[in-house]
Amino acid sequence: MPAFMARRGIPGWKPSPLVKLLRRPIVFWSILVLLIAATVVLSNLGEDVDPDADPERLIEVPVAQRLILPGETFEEDAVAWELRPAKVLPDGIADNLDEDDMAAVAIYPGEEVLTARLKGGRGLSGRIPPGTAALSFPKTAEIPPVSTGDRVRIFASSNLDANGLEGAAHAVSVAAEAWVVEVDAESVTVAVSPQEAAAAVVPKQNGTLTLAALAARRP
Repeated sequence: MPAFMARRGIPGWKPSPLVKLLRRPIVFWSILVLLIAATVVLSNLGEDVDPDADPERLIEVPVAQRLILPGETFEEDAVAWELRPAKVLPDGIADNLDEDDMAAVAIYPGEEVLTARLKGGRGLSGRIPPGTAALSFPKTAEIPPVSTGDRVRIFASSNLDANGLEGAAHAVSVAAEAWVVEVDAESVTVAVSPQEAAAAVVPKQNGTLTLAALAARRP
């Protein structure tokens, strides 16, 4: 019988060196892994490149051109749209600004405008300036009818003098300048420094805090 017609189990048939090599487990599995890897590489060759993956991509974003105070709307001179590298931009950039949009916190020149810093943005933490804390006061007859963006001074009544001795009741300034960041039907929320917030804890629990509205700053 011709050699090419020989089959295993038929006298005279012997496996070739290649067949013997493929019978080794390490060789078989190595070839299988290479075939799988080659299939994956070939399947990815025709895919489109995601343009968002470009680290040098520029995005047009709204940038404050001057100090924008809480309660201000975005006038034409307040914001300009600038191209900035996508890789350095924070999350939550405002993709549009309407004439009714209002800043909930101070936005400084050069800062990108974030939706969380607009009135009605997500979460109170996003509506107070960095490095500040929020205090809420129930609306009472002693609280003036303030609005978001107003400046107020916080007073506490005390009967202790500078030496800690009891005396006549008098007012003590707890926060010289706080910003009103939110007003609803029942309360007024203001932003103060962490130190002022700590100083207000005890008098607030005792119900001896009150607010006084300050005049608007003049240019």
